[in-house]
Amino acid sequence: MVVDFLAQGCVSCTAEIATLTKTWEALKGQGLVVLVVDDSGMSPQQAANYYRSLGGGDMAYGEDVGFRVAQSYGVIDVSTTVVIDPSGKVTFRDSGFTSRATLQAAVGRSLA
Repeated sequence: MVVDFLAQGCVSCTAEIATLTKTWEALKGQGLVVLVVDDSGMSPQQAANYYRSLGGGDMAYGEDVGFRVAQSYGVIDVSTTVVIDPSGKVTFRDSGFTSRATLQAAVGRSLA
């Protein structure tokens, strides 16, 4: 599972949505789930509409009311990517733009 913390207007977040979408499309058949968590106060539907307008795929979109999800994963910056293996262990964390190659390698290790 990939949980990516993004926010409307964040420049690296805008670039990251394409990376997330391509990774999800390439690996969803292997069980990859991607959750885009918006930290700018949009509802899940607003976030889905916004990120899809930027080329985001039909992934899951949510909001982080009170930043509880971010806090539980130790996230302090938007544009943070967290990869979680099937047992629930965080196997990768990156702040800022994560390249497609880096993300796919991290997900591949997590799914192995």
